Amino acid sequence: MPRLEGRGFFTQKIAKVEASCAADKCEFVKCKPGYGDCDKDLSNGCEKRLDTLTDCGKCGKKCEITGGTPSCVGGKCTASSCDPGFADCDGDSDNGCETSLTTLEDCGVCSESCGPLNCVFRAKSITDSGRSRSPIPGQADR
Repeated sequence: MPRLEGRGFFTQKIAKVEASCAADKCEFVKCKPGYGDCDKDLSNGCEKRLDTLTDCGKCGKKCEITGGTPSCVGGKCTASSCDPGFADCDGDSDNGCETSLTTLEDCGVCSESCGPLNCVFRAKSITDSGRSRSPIPGQADR
């Protein structure tokens, strides 16, 4: 751990900080990547990891995902999985699993249009097995 020292005044170990020496004094520069000084108390250093659901990327930023299970990876909130019947159709992790797969426009899978009866069967198939299976006789599994 770096030591923040004044010219002969005291020596104190500070956790997870980057320091520099300027004008014969050791000064706090910033927290090491992945950590934050969330309580603004330098005596305990950069005490918080910034890869948790309550502190994701910065202090106090909650990781919440629409239609899915949140995960904070490298300080970025993403969906670790989507809830049954939902998907991340636009590839934008910021808005989670934004698409319901029970609509006529997204019927069982992203961007697949279908009639209402087919859609109900496909959505149930995904919910039951996690995979899209055609409910119509003679059609191949997807």
